[in-house]
Amino acid sequence: MKTHAPSQTLLDLYAEHCAKRLRHSPNTIHSRLYWLDRFDRRAPLTTASPDDVWDFLEAYPDWSESTTAVLLSALHGFYAWAIAKAHLVESPVAEIAVPRVRRRRSRIATDDALVTALEHVSTIERAMLLLGAECGLRVSEIATVRRADRDGEWLFIRGKGDRTRVVHLTPELCKAMDAIERDTMRWGFYFPSPRHVGRHLTANAVYCRVRKLTGYNTHALRHRAGTMVYRRAGNDLRLAQEFLGHSSPTTTAIYVHVERDDMRRASAAARLAG
Repeated sequence: MKTHAPSQTLLDLYAEHCAKRLRHSPNTIHSRLYWLDRFDRRAPLTTASPDDVWDFLEAYPDWSESTTAVLLSALHGFYAWAIAKAHLVESPVAEIAVPRVRRRRSRIATDDALVTALEHVSTIERAMLLLGAECGLRVSEIATVRRADRDGEWLFIRGKGDRTRVVHLTPELCKAMDAIERDTMRWGFYFPSPRHVGRHLTANAVYCRVRKLTGYNTHALRHRAGTMVYRRAGNDLRLAQEFLGHSSPTTTAIYVHVERDDMRRASAAARLAG
């Protein structure tokens, strides 16, 4: 395979392209670079062949469909860009399709589990849980919340695609965040890192804390928030979309869980007998 630049140089240029042209979030860029770098360590990106890709996949037979799809998507994106920019002339994944991932029903955190968890948590943990379960923040958004993002009972969140949305804070959440500002806030972050000066907690640290407290992951809290907004605000999908910060209502629909009582109401509405 013809090449005009070493792998690391191409990865740096590709990261810049993802940030400036595609406007991918830092987390998306980090994920893509992680998989590209991992593959590059086994088979250099600039000289890799289709056999190298298959050998890499076969070395990890226990990978799920979603993991395989993430890797191949990263490779497809990188090689499409490299060829378009004339850094490379062919792609080793041109004939390797990204597998379709069967969507599984996501878990939704129950109110009982959340209420139980909130009975025995610190103020910082309370704020984490409520930002996820009431405001629908993603784990990366929780980890990076700053004092500068807050204006009283409103919080401005910069999410995926560099889109900014505003969420309303409940009185209970306002109280928790007021206490953090007064007692534990450092470097302008509500959740400062205990190890690294000037930095916030990592998304993984928040994820693990929430999982330990509730038995659910942070996305289950976000699903809970989106579902409650939809159900308690008049089944307004557009409102739920804005609340969750989605670019498409199709994505929002995935977060709106239909439960048995919803199906009972649907049955009653469709019933022929008066």
